Amino acid sequence: MKRFSTAGTMKIPTPHQVINSSKTSHRFQPAFTLVELLVVIAILAILAALLFPLASSMRRSTSSAISVSNLGKIGTAIVTYAADNNGTLPGPTYAHLYTKFQLAGSTNNLNWILRDYLPSVPQPDNPIPNTQYSPTFDYPAARTDGKNPRSVSKPTYTVYSNVRDSIGTFLPLGYPGTAPPMTSAGLAARDTRYSSASGGKGKKPWITESTHPTAIQNPHGQYRNTLMFDYSVQAIPLSELINPNIP
Repeated sequence: MKRFSTAGTMKIPTPHQVINSSKTSHRFQPAFTLVELLVVIAILAILAALLFPLASSMRRSTSSAISVSNLGKIGTAIVTYAADNNGTLPGPTYAHLYTKFQLAGSTNNLNWILRDYLPSVPQPDNPIPNTQYSPTFDYPAARTDGKNPRSVSKPTYTVYSNVRDSIGTFLPLGYPGTAPPMTSAGLAARDTRYSSASGGKGKKPWITESTHPTAIQNPHGQYRNTLMFDYSVQAIPLSELINPNIP
């Protein structure tokens, strides 16, 4: 009878051996030391310190790009309105422009006058009936909260109503109770450049990011996005943003 040897076969461990083996393997598992954790935290803090200013700069750049786009759309709407109204510019309008207007009682707001040329969104939950929100008159850095139907809007843009040139003072878009708006031809005949006494720093601004005391001041740093009288949009440094009232 042939005998079989068990010397080369695998032995089955007892339950006691399995428990002891498990304890031993856990005892030598790799783990972070306190120093390593502190190093990781320090690296994350450095990365956060580097990324936060970058994120803030990107938000400001995005807001500025939206504002430039808004002013371009407003300029296009003014041109289109004039073409549809025998060359007469929109107005008369108040100087300070807001993101919201009422369908009734807002006849001197530029966003109301241009309501058929620029988008607006109804706000049925607003406690003031028939209130519209104008996205073209808003941009992120202004922080107007204009989309909130119950909020009080802050002005986002300013129209330079009274402008002086070598002839005298004129009101391109008019002003309530003072003067009617001009015509495109009348505006083109006026000198909207800076005088030589002002250093000849380009052309006078027409509509710019708000200068109202309650508005966010200089939301895009040391310049303001501005719609010029030639309908171009420029980022004018604050040092060169001379009041159009200067002849």
